[in-house]
Parts: sequence; C-alpha cells; structure tokens
Amino acid sequence: MKVDLINAIIDDYYQALLAGRTPVAVDILDDNYLNLDSKWKAASDDFGTMYDAALTSKISQRYWVDKGYFPKEAILAFVEDDHDFIKSIFISLLDESKEVDGRVSRFLMSLDALLASHNKGEQKLPLHYHEDRRMVLFYLTMTSPDKYFYVTYPQLSIMLRAVKSAAPLHTLDIDRVAKFSKVLDVFINKHEKLITYINEYRSKNGIKYEGLSFWKSDMMEYAVVNLG
Repeated sequence: MKVDLINAIIDDYYQALLAGRTPVAVDILDDNYLNLDSKWKAASDDFGTMYDAALTSKISQRYWVDKGYFPKEAILAFVEDDHDFIKSIFISLLDESKEVDGRVSRFLMSLDALLASHNKGEQKLPLHYHEDRRMVLFYLTMTSPDKYFYVTYPQLSIMLRAVKSAAPLHTLDIDRVAKFSKVLDVFINKHEKLITYINEYRSKNGIKYEGLSFWKSDMMEYAVVNLG
C-alpha cells in the first residue's frame, strides 16, 4: 500500500466533510451499536427475543434489511429450529480469544447446515443471507468496534486497489479488515484536522462511540462512489 495514496484519500474525505457531506453511516452505526450494546446477551435463555431486540433501530435498519436480503429473518427462523445451537454458534463467532478466520468459517458452515435442515420442513428459505460475510462483519463490528469496521466487499476492494495494495481481494476477508483497520487508525489519527472535525461532530450530534470504526465505514461509502 502506498502511504501517499492513503493520505490523499483521507484528506479527500475530510474535504468532502468540510464541503457539507453528512456522515450518515456514522449516525446509523452509532445508533445500531448503542442499541445492540445495551441488549446483546449471547447466553440469553431467549436468544430469539434478544436477537430481535438487539437488531432494531429507530434511525435505520439498512445494514440488515435490503431488497431480497433478509439475514435477520433467517436467524430468527433458525432459532425456532434449534435455539441452543444458534446461540452457541454466535458465542463462538464473537469469541475474540480465537482467530477470526476460523470463527467465521465455522459460523458460515453452521448456517449452511441449519439452512439445509430448515429446508427439509414446509417453510423454505433460499439463503441464510450471510454468504457474502457483510452481516457477519456487522455482528463483529457492533460487538468489537475497536477491532473491526463495517465495509462491503466492493467497497474494500475499491479502496485496496486505490491505495495500490499488492494482494488482490477475492472475498470479504474479515481478518484483512481487522488489519486494514489498524492501518487506517494510524493514518487518520495523524490527520489532525479530521480528528478535530470528528470530535466536534461527535460533541454536536451526540455520537456516543468514541472510536474511529464508524468513520472508517463512512469513508468507505464515500470511496466507493468517488474511487470506483
């Protein structure tokens, strides 16, 4: 990755904010995070009710609701099939003491098995809607925002190409997201004017999460339009 290109993208994003860009992703993700943080209890005796309440937002549910995209509904259907198993795979997924690649692979394989089992019944599901990993990354970001940030495969791929990353991206590699998150922390923190803007926006708009995770997500959304 080229240092000057990373710095240029960060500064371009800062200039866009100064010119009036509203960091919508920051507002939405902060609301989602506060709600999930207050309600998420993976060991809950009623996982379905907990999960449903945790994935609720008065601002926007765009990260788990889209045209033809129903990951929340799929998980709630699986809860009805095997409550204890679905609870156990979420506990495993969010266990930060283990390597993330293994956790994600096991989680997806478990959802594949749950989908196959579910579709033996009368109510069929075409997908479990976690295949592209963006919902998996959402869970991880909401529970460990200091380590991850929400991004889609196209956004991350565009960004890595723009900064001349030597390794191409073939899927939403969540371990790579975590590593890139650390890189962005270093460069964003060196941009004093952007940090000042972030702190002022946070104070004026009641943003509760004090880290940079959601700002990275907003910068990715900006990048996919302006670098694509």
